[in-house]
Amino acid sequence: MEKEYRELFDGVRASGRLRMEVMNMKREEIKRVRRIPRAALIAAALVLALAGTAVAYLSRVTVAPYGDGYSVHAEAGNVPLASLSEVVLQRAANADSRADALPFQSWDDAEAYLGLEIADNARLEQMEKGLWGIDLDEGQGPVVAPCITDLRYSNGLPDTITLTASYVEGDYSVKEEAVLMVEDPGFDANRAYNFANPMAELHSTEAYVTPSGVEAVIITSRVVFREDFVRMEYTAQFVLHQASFSVRISVDEGKSGGGALTLLKEILDSYE
Repeated sequence: MEKEYRELFDGVRASGRLRMEVMNMKREEIKRVRRIPRAALIAAALVLALAGTAVAYLSRVTVAPYGDGYSVHAEAGNVPLASLSEVVLQRAANADSRADALPFQSWDDAEAYLGLEIADNARLEQMEKGLWGIDLDEGQGPVVAPCITDLRYSNGLPDTITLTASYVEGDYSVKEEAVLMVEDPGFDANRAYNFANPMAELHSTEAYVTPSGVEAVIITSRVVFREDFVRMEYTAQFVLHQASFSVRISVDEGKSGGGALTLLKEILDSYE
């Protein structure tokens, strides 16, 4: 979980100014997101709480300031090995690297490959597909597709599975991500999901509960890629079934943030 990966696209159309801006970013700007050990996250949250800094806490998700940005700790439980498809188990057993990035045309296609039913969302299905890309530095080169499955391996078994899908609606780019921690036969407790985004300037957090009872923390942050390229991000962090979810809407600063927040809540309300 501590391995960094580079984000090549930010859920955008296959053409247009924003795609070119993202492609032209310097490496240090792109590698701005990393996952952190649970102990470091808890320690940071505890220090901030003692200092009087607000920490957003729900029953299974904790969001706390981290640097200029924020950290997330989520308790989703672990996916049983037996629930994964045979093709995924064989791929892990035969893997000659620590990770694979597999392209798919849709979230449903990725679920079918994994042998899992993770979540459905009718609102996202109404949107135009975007592009998402990652480079795992495993000799594969960049992988770009509307949906990507990032498989991490340990001792010949799947360790962590991340599904990322990109959508576009009007001025908004939308990224949906689900992280599944696979059970570890040598570990007698569930592993938790820990994530940190220290470079996104944290503005606010909001607890939000959907009509179906999904509890989410909505994070508003500002990301400065360079002086003339600033984005506002509205990110919902939540647990659904056995996945740690995030849904992020990104928009140029100065455009309708209220519309982005409304759209984000429409998406949350559509999860089954």
